Parts: sequence; structure tokens; C-alpha cells
Amino acid sequence: MSTSNPISSNKMRILISSESNSNANKELVYTAGSIIEGSIIIDLVTPIYLEQLRLTFHASESTNVLRRSDKTIKNSLFAIQHTLWKTDDNLPLKKSQYIFPFVIQFPASQFPPSIDHTAYWCNYNLVAHADCSKNHISYISRVEKKRILYMPSITIPEYESSISKCGSSAEIFMDVLINPTQLIPGNMIPIRLQTTSKNNKRMNLSIELLQLVTLKTGDVSPVKEIVDVKHCVISAGDKDTEVKFVLPSNLAPTFESGSLAAITYLLKINGYYKRYGMAVKSSMVSLDIPIHVITDNYGMAPPEKNFEYIDINSQENEKVVSYHTPEIPSETHALPNFLSIAEYEYSLPCYTPERLPEYTPLEESSSKIIKFSRRPLSSYI
Repeated sequence: MSTSNPISSNKMRILISSESNSNANKELVYTAGSIIEGSIIIDLVTPIYLEQLRLTFHASESTNVLRRSDKTIKNSLFAIQHTLWKTDDNLPLKKSQYIFPFVIQFPASQFPPSIDHTAYWCNYNLVAHADCSKNHISYISRVEKKRILYMPSITIPEYESSISKCGSSAEIFMDVLINPTQLIPGNMIPIRLQTTSKNNKRMNLSIELLQLVTLKTGDVSPVKEIVDVKHCVISAGDKDTEVKFVLPSNLAPTFESGSLAAITYLLKINGYYKRYGMAVKSSMVSLDIPIHVITDNYGMAPPEKNFEYIDINSQENEKVVSYHTPEIPSETHALPNFLSIAEYEYSLPCYTPERLPEYTPLEESSSKIIKFSRRPLSSYI
């Protein structure tokens, strides 16, 4: 006869509300000023002696000092903690489901984006801690982690109205035009090309999206990674050709104000002829086009100036790490905050536009005017 493991039977999980913005992969995405709304859910099959339930929210960025080196530098962006439930009764939680809601709001500051690069990575994590009594045996996983996807709100630089570049070889001339307003993760970018050649024959085209991470820890050249590649064949001639290129939906935006690394992008477009299955070097045209990946679809404009972050130990009990530049007062950048939740029986539900009825104006014939007459207070007694 087989018996179930009590540790696997009792479960704790973090559930995030799906009312936030999401990317093309339906992953929840948060930005400056966003609110994370969710709950810690504990399903018990056997009783446990839980003394308190804590939720921590922390973010950190790390980078290699030099490429091909195991030495890393880690910078803590913030770390906050909140106790969702606590008791001194020394009584067990019985078999049932327990829900502990929470609400966290990001400050209106620009943090580095969530990214996992060879030379630089930045992570945001919610961690639930179930602190059980040491005097009793409690079968439950004590720690549960959930990754949070954060993207800063990046807009188009004022000087960019269009992106264009041209180049030529002995056999080919190529002119490229890109609309910068469409450089949003998950978007399909139409790339307009005008090509001419001696024979106006069909030519091969390759488009590479390169992610460049420039470390700020020394004089190190950018670390390049190929994010995506597209190959196609187009007709060379006086007529414009449009090639569609899709930006990955989980792409981090351009971010150059970080303290450890700067994230930029390069679109490399190559046009060439093939003979006997090989590229003809004399026909090769190569264009390197810097692009500015934006996140306007996440909805909030960045502040006028972004600041770098440095570690500063806070004197507060739960807010462990703060960040600012030395010349900027610490109040300029607030930490994410745990917001209060009304937890009484007759509290109103959270506001959502979907609950509102559609507006329909009343017709004049059905409208009524109600008049109220004054009555002495004694008549109500």
C-alpha cells in the first residue's frame, strides 16, 4: 500500500493577477509605477505549525568583470520585506486552503530591464517564506520563488524621425529605411529597401539583430550576441522592396543608464549575389544600423533624467537597500512599496473597468424630476 508524501501534499504557491500588461508570449510585464497584485496560497492536507508568512521582493544585477572570467560584480537594486501573517498562539493551521493577498507598487523610477545575457543579467524575484515552529514538525516547502518580468519605459529619442542608411559595392547599391516608432518587442518591422545592380537580378539578403552589452567595469569592448537572423531573396531593381522582420517579444529595450552595463542594438543587413552556392565577395554590401528598441506599449514615459544606482544600507527595518547618485537626495528614488489591503467583511471589490455598465443616455421622455420637501426632524423619530 503506497502512501503520499506529506511534504508534497501540502503546497505553497504565489499567484499573480493577470490584469497587468503582457507581451506577445502572454507573460506579465511590469514597468515604472506598475502594481503587482497577487496572493500567496497555501493548500494543506495535513496541519502545520506556521508562525509567520513573509514575502520578500528583491532585484539585483550582475556582470562579468572581464569576458571569460569567473569573477563577477553584483549590485543589489532593492530588497524589501513584508510580513503577511503572524501568530503567537502556537496552534496549527488545520486542513484547508489559506489565501494571503498582497499588493506591491513600483516607484516611478527606471530600473534596468529583466535580461539574461552572457556578460550581464538582471533578475526580479518574489520569494514567499513560511516560517514554521521549531518545536513541531511541519511538512511544507518553506520557500517559494516567482520571477517578475520588468521592463523600463523607453521612448523614441527626439532626434530620430526615421532611420536610413545606404551602401554600395562593385555590383550592388542598397538603401535602407526603417520607421523607429515600430521598434517595439513583438512587433513586425517593415524594412524598406531600394536596390540597384548592373544586371538587376535577384540578390540574397540576410538580416541579423545583434544585442550589444557594454560593461562599465573597465575598458572592455561590447559583448555581442545574435538575437535573431532572417535570410531571404529579393529582386534588385528601381522598385522599392519591403522585408518584414519580427522583433522577439521578450527582447529587453535599449538601456544605457545602468550602473554596471549598457544595452544597445545593431541591425546588420547584408546584400550579396551567390554563384555556385557561394557568396560573391565583390558583390557584398554590409550595413550596420544602430536601432533604439522602445517599450511604448507598456505605457509610461520615462523621467527627464535617469540615475545610476549604488548600494546604500538603509536604517529602516524592512527596507534594506536604497539607491541614488551621490549628488541626488535619497528621497528622489523610492523603493517599491507594499500597499495596504482592506480586509473587512463589507469592503468594496477592487475597481476594474470591466465591471462598469455601458453608458446609455436616458431619453427625455423617460427622464423624471424628483423633488424633495423639507420635513421636521421630529417626523423621522
